[in-house]
Amino acid sequence: MGATILLNKKLKEAWIGENKGKNSEIKENNNLKALRKKEIINIEEYYQKILEKVNERNSKYNVDSINFVDEPLPFLSKQALNAGKIVKCVKDEEKTLAYVYISNPSLGSRNIFGAQQLFPGLSYLINYYISSPAYEFANLPIYFINGSIDPVTESMQETIMAMNLMNIRYIQLFDDNKLPDGIFEGNLIKFSRFISNDTVKRPQGIIYTDFYVLDYKNKKIKFTTSTFKEDNISSFGSSDRFFVIKAYPALLLADEEMYDIDVTEIQRFLSVYGKGRNNLEPFISFAKKLKERERF
Repeated sequence: MGATILLNKKLKEAWIGENKGKNSEIKENNNLKALRKKEIINIEEYYQKILEKVNERNSKYNVDSINFVDEPLPFLSKQALNAGKIVKCVKDEEKTLAYVYISNPSLGSRNIFGAQQLFPGLSYLINYYISSPAYEFANLPIYFINGSIDPVTESMQETIMAMNLMNIRYIQLFDDNKLPDGIFEGNLIKFSRFISNDTVKRPQGIIYTDFYVLDYKNKKIKFTTSTFKEDNISSFGSSDRFFVIKAYPALLLADEEMYDIDVTEIQRFLSVYGKGRNNLEPFISFAKKLKERERF
């Protein structure tokens, strides 16, 4: 008997449910509409595509079904609609093999790719395991399934690289042969240069990104609040999600290379504004855990 992917019932509703527009008129479901562009008429064909790609990535799971349940991960917030897990029945007991996050067939906006589907679910997962002796996000592998039909843009490439550097296994359902070379490779300096929009001439050894300043000569990294809209805090929105998806890979890589890690600006922001607490608090806690680890 193979393994099963457990996903949230509300996710299934988003994929196949009716959309109501103004005046309660029924509109075509955007996800079903998107799938037809890939000649997928029946939602069961989409489920089969997911199973095939997961088994391609790791045949040991031998997943053969997808079940939709009320709470696939009860210890996570109900906001984590895109989160699920791979399970297998062993001697009448359900054994969790991995955690899974998945995007919808229709993204709606490519700017939200990854950040919207991973967070805050991944933050809750990190917080759940924060007291464990390991220095990883969780005690099991984490997969991100890009179920969207959208072509991968440059900003999406940044996110895919970020996931890889966070040790999140990336699976692309469609057009995976079109991913550019090098997207699954990187180090702290390469990643920082890749995501940097800075055009100002800086001292040698300094890289400014929207999320942190990297001083690779002196091995220091300082996480910043430049994207948090402090001059207009009412427009903060999902800034915390966009921050953590780019900050976590830098944090992990900086820790590996034994950099001095500074999150004081993030702490100050939280104490002053209290915005983005669900994502920023676990980030600070995880940074603290890494800083306090013993080195041998």
